[in-house]
Amino acid sequence: MGEEMNKKVRAMSKGMRQKVKMAQALVHDPPVLLLDEPLNGMDPPSRAQTIEAIRRWGEEGKCVVVSSHMLHEVEAMTSRILLLHYGKVLASGEVPQVREAIASRPLKMFVRCADGRKLASELIAWPTVKSLSFGSDGKNLTAEVTDAQEFRERLCALLAEREVGLEILNPLDDNLAAVFSYLVS
Repeated sequence: MGEEMNKKVRAMSKGMRQKVKMAQALVHDPPVLLLDEPLNGMDPPSRAQTIEAIRRWGEEGKCVVVSSHMLHEVEAMTSRILLLHYGKVLASGEVPQVREAIASRPLKMFVRCADGRKLASELIAWPTVKSLSFGSDGKNLTAEVTDAQEFRERLCALLAEREVGLEILNPLDDNLAAVFSYLVS
């Protein structure tokens, strides 16, 4: 904040004001940090630095509570979460545990391969595959699966048997935002 040190806080950018607030919160080395939307207004490099600092404070044993609606940023800060909606606790724990708590809901897996329709004809017979949908290019498909681990294992076995031209395998809703959306609905 070197060149900003002689500026009045109200004359600073929103991101710089956030940094000042963060410095004020940390200057006395508190054992507990309560941060409400700490990344609001920060530029990408400052966001990355702050996320890393929050993660480090937690690893050092400080209690860091972050309130944010930007769930992908929260996921980058910590693996332990508490999801609240209108004051009601929806879920808490490690992200995989929270996801496991709603395991009855199928996961969507995005697949891109050389011939999506050919692969789909094989996948549709698997017990873990609940439904399939296709992209317009014939290479992309989305599989709704009841057991992501079993799906991955079977797909690996298929890849070992023959070339299917797999380019991408990506879970679409295995994140906090998807879990929160599901729990709220």
